Amino acid sequence: METSTAVKVGGLQFTPQDTRTYETETVEGIVLTRSPGLGVELLEVANNDEGVGIVVVDGTVEGSSAADSLLQKGDVLAFVGAPGGPFESTEAKTWDDTVDALGRVDGDRVELVIKRLVKRPVVDVTVKHPNGEQPDQVLRLFAGENLRRAMLTRRVALNDPLARRFDDNDVGGDCGSGGACCTCAVAVMDGADMLTPAKTSERQIMKTLNQPRFRLACKTAVGAHLQNGETGKMTIRINPRQHEG
Repeated sequence: METSTAVKVGGLQFTPQDTRTYETETVEGIVLTRSPGLGVELLEVANNDEGVGIVVVDGTVEGSSAADSLLQKGDVLAFVGAPGGPFESTEAKTWDDTVDALGRVDGDRVELVIKRLVKRPVVDVTVKHPNGEQPDQVLRLFAGENLRRAMLTRRVALNDPLARRFDDNDVGGDCGSGGACCTCAVAVMDGADMLTPAKTSERQIMKTLNQPRFRLACKTAVGAHLQNGETGKMTIRINPRQHEG
């Protein structure tokens, strides 16, 4: 249940319980024709006998417009209406209410907005410590996670105590992810394509180190280009300036 705000209508919403592993994808613009029938097979998987339920697409009928659409098994009908609207919400409705809403759409064409539960892509990151002082660690990071924040929350000693801040050369250590130093610089040994591209500010800072493998962990996120459910791999070395040879 989500409460109403100034920019959003409240109500029952279809969302995953485990928001780290799964996310909800919205697909708009699915237009079906009634002839010879919409061709959507619906399955009611929950009903509290008080007008609240979960109805999902269980399949499509061969030869129907639904069979040629983007609909997938497990999709939830969030809104239905005539092409271009207006739309009626069918989210968290029972099977009967969902079918009734479809029947109230005027005309021979029905537009659907669906929600789909998808597994978030992940990246398995092998973390190497300088000079083999500690065993390698393998961290599973979710696509979109900031590399610095993800490692710190997993208790990786990322910040280089020997690094000096650019805004104050007498201070060493952590700048607080402001991108004003190189304390969180990592050397990407393999899988550089798993990181979002460096922006202008990062490129300017990294020029001073003349290390093409280095990235600022605070300025990049993992999982670039990965699709739903995919797994990527990369290997990095933390505190790379302390590494001998």
